[in-house]
Amino acid sequence: MDKAAKDRKEKALKFLTFCARRFSTELTEEQIASELGFRSPAVLYKQLELDGSPVCGACGLLYPEPDHRKEHKKKRKKRQPGVGGGHRIKLPKASDARSLFRQAIESLDEYIAFVDVEESWLEGNLEDDGFKGKHFITYSVDRDAVEFARREEFTEEQWKELCEQHGGDPARDQVVLSVGEATAGGVSVTPSHFLTTLIATYALAGLPLTAPGPFEKPLMPPLIEALHPDPESADMEKVYAKVDELIKVAGHLAVWVRGGVVESGTSIEEVSREEHFAAWLIQSLEEEGASSDEEIHERIRKTFPSFAWLTPKEIDRIRRERLKPPN
Repeated sequence: MDKAAKDRKEKALKFLTFCARRFSTELTEEQIASELGFRSPAVLYKQLELDGSPVCGACGLLYPEPDHRKEHKKKRKKRQPGVGGGHRIKLPKASDARSLFRQAIESLDEYIAFVDVEESWLEGNLEDDGFKGKHFITYSVDRDAVEFARREEFTEEQWKELCEQHGGDPARDQVVLSVGEATAGGVSVTPSHFLTTLIATYALAGLPLTAPGPFEKPLMPPLIEALHPDPESADMEKVYAKVDELIKVAGHLAVWVRGGVVESGTSIEEVSREEHFAAWLIQSLEEEGASSDEEIHERIRKTFPSFAWLTPKEIDRIRRERLKPPN
């Protein structure tokens, strides 16, 4: 097979895999991009469009109408000045909170210790159309706890009666009354605080989405198989929707903690890691004497084949972001 035919085959396989993953209700666009080797959906869409696949390079729409891109052009005209052109406030170093993060992570070990002894029930009313009014009844059981009674604390008659009740030997100095100790945990519409925190941490940790090899399970099914009473019945579409929602809310929290403001609308267009790195590359090549977008494109293409999506037009757009490397 010659190089051109092999290239066409790889592009076709990439598009077919993209479609197969998209039509799976268990995967988000971010997970699809990661599985195909791209760091963001935006970069994947651009590459598919450059491959000649019927995909909008801006939003990922399959088989877009001929005038579909006009809508994106209208939005771009309304775009605010480049993200690198505003007033900048130097943020405190993230490492300044290192000890706080470690303290929080260490507390998770305590949470794991709590769930080691956690027992719970999911209770609700069985009705014709499903299981309704569900709530979680939680308690902890220390199965290593042992309660003893000592002979010296009882009269001879009481001791004999106690030993008879618990199967003890009256000739011994102590008898085991019970093994295991239960503590009430409350009733709630959600699992315990400790387990909820650990599940959310697991989802936010961003563990590898797939194991080595194609078409492996994403990260959530192993957790569901471990904790769900009937894993096959789990609604994976809702699970991943909540993971996406959790990541979004965590992002909003991080914005406020870092001194930003969560704004509605699309006044700020985000820049992917690939585009950010491309901006640094472009500036570096300009400083080395590259005279045109075409020359920059050619030099980047030879050095970084994975940046094939970076056309001269894209180079011109990214340059306008004015994103400079740190001094």
